[in-house]
Amino acid sequence: MTEVAQSAVGPAAGNVQDANSKQQIFRGSQRNLVIPLTLFLSGLTAFAMGMTHTFFGGAIAWTFVIWGALFLFSNLLDIYQEYEVTDEGLAIRNPIRLWTPDKFWTWKEIYRLDVLVRNRDTHLDNAAMNIYHELSGEIIKEREDRNLDPKLAQIIIERAELQPVDAGNPKTIEKLPLNHKATYHWTKNGSLA
Repeated sequence: MTEVAQSAVGPAAGNVQDANSKQQIFRGSQRNLVIPLTLFLSGLTAFAMGMTHTFFGGAIAWTFVIWGALFLFSNLLDIYQEYEVTDEGLAIRNPIRLWTPDKFWTWKEIYRLDVLVRNRDTHLDNAAMNIYHELSGEIIKEREDRNLDPKLAQIIIERAELQPVDAGNPKTIEKLPLNHKATYHWTKNGSLA
């Protein structure tokens, strides 16, 4: 059973650095695909076994199929998300995302980074980070959410020249206190206003 769970996680997450340039690629987070596949396949099995003759049985089967497909798609989006750090900015790619599969944010357009520590997390991987982007002269703001990658967060803070909002923010993300629930903010001007 553990082989199934391990093989259902997806491609290995990690960082790739090209020796000839200053670009780094950060892969998406690993996800366990067993639960979405189980939901999806159990809904399909209900149809194959003829358990959908009543309205309630059919409704439950369709609910399992739809939710399983949505969870599967959501997990695949997280797995195949790729962040490429270059000298000019941050490129965000996802071949599975049907809307805007490629985004490029210059460093001057990234104006905020939040790190969220939820419920006394025990590892940095369990924390989340939100990256905020705004084109100059536009009122549209975009946000990318992902599991915290301390190296990626530190690179974004340094290259986008973000300042800590609170004096209690850690100097480096790798020394983030994980013993209490907290949100740490970095912005261009050092304030949330």
